[in-house]
Amino acid sequence: MRPLLFGTLLFCFVHLHSTFGCDCGPQPVAQRVEHASIVFVGRAVFTDEDGTGSVQQQTLVHFQIEESFKALASEIHDVWVDPGSFTECYYKYSVGTRYIVFAYESTWPRIGTNAGPSKPLPAAIDRNEPPHVYWAPECSGTEAITSKTKRAVSQDIVYLRKHKKELQED
Repeated sequence: MRPLLFGTLLFCFVHLHSTFGCDCGPQPVAQRVEHASIVFVGRAVFTDEDGTGSVQQQTLVHFQIEESFKALASEIHDVWVDPGSFTECYYKYSVGTRYIVFAYESTWPRIGTNAGPSKPLPAAIDRNEPPHVYWAPECSGTEAITSKTKRAVSQDIVYLRKHKKELQED
């Protein structure tokens, strides 16, 4: 009886942990694109991450867009992203690194408002006209483009370029 009880408790603990934690499984690019509001390749040019790796910080990352695939007008050359502040799915971005980004519409936090904990706005942001901030936590599918990931990301980019016209129409 004890082994059965122990096994059941262990199963429940593991299952509940993955339910409440950030449990990211591999997803095909078509599925990541379908769920994302915007998709682009860009270089991180700014982050106000404080280096603690704490999910309790409100972080913003500024990207220069290299190529847009979904829902960004051609005149948009930069995007601001929240990497999952205040969640267990926090994704750490490095300035100077290129990323393929799958981001979502965000209703919170709005920069320049009093919602949630806050820190001073980055100098690049006009408090009177703050930019729209998208949400791209760890499980969004966003990935750094490095020598290790280049092959897989290149395959994703080929797919995105092939379907770019229909993605822009969605």
